[in-house]
Amino acid sequence: MADRGRSTRIVAIGLAICVGFIVVSTGCSKSEPDSDSDKKSDIKPASSIEQSTEQSAEQTVEQSVNPYVNVQEIDPGKAYRCRQLPPKGLAWAIDQYKIKTVLNLRGPNPEKSWYQNEEKVCRDKNVSLISVPMSSQRMPKPEELQAIIEALRESPKPLLIHCESGIDRTGAVAGLYHLDALQQDRSTALEELSLAHGHIRALKPCMTTLVELYESSPEWFAQYQQTFDTIECKIEYKSEPTAATSPTSSMSLPSSTPTTN
Repeated sequence: MADRGRSTRIVAIGLAICVGFIVVSTGCSKSEPDSDSDKKSDIKPASSIEQSTEQSAEQTVEQSVNPYVNVQEIDPGKAYRCRQLPPKGLAWAIDQYKIKTVLNLRGPNPEKSWYQNEEKVCRDKNVSLISVPMSSQRMPKPEELQAIIEALRESPKPLLIHCESGIDRTGAVAGLYHLDALQQDRSTALEELSLAHGHIRALKPCMTTLVELYESSPEWFAQYQQTFDTIECKIEYKSEPTAATSPTSSMSLPSSTPTTN
């Protein structure tokens, strides 16, 4: 019995020694650092946090307005087109494209909230707002067309052109920009009124007719002043005007078909 008790104590002592050795070894292998500077820290510098916060804020703003913004390029760095934008969307577009002038083809509407918002954003951003009351259902009056052409030629750039939907009036004026400011061919100008932009000629034929007829000369404008209300807005598509239907000859004769209103 004495031998058995002695053996039990020896085993217990041996186990205690082994456990102690394991604890000491583990503790030494994971020794604490001498100071806080030796710790591997996940804390980012303040400058990194600020930069990350700014980038996150910019992404949040862009994501919040992008669903409402569809700005399309007419002339890189100089002219763009869009629909009527909400205040945040307009402010974002002005900053994004460095807009200096907004050409509003819906005309001045001081009693409407959308116009009040547009005025405020342009004022806050120090951007010029030009408002011309253009209709998509008829040829523009001479004074309307003159105001539009002056805006395209003389307003500070970059220029942002819009109507309500950004399709018909905006497409027509974008086409005039190609013809007048850029002196490009008519087929290029008519691409601004393509189905790709949502324009359907049968619904708004006067907008396409305007781009088909326009010429950037004083003589053409003088003729337009006399005949604009007799011009027939044709529903069918045509490419370049032929000699029989050139801008001058088509405006010199009253239309036999009532003008589309």
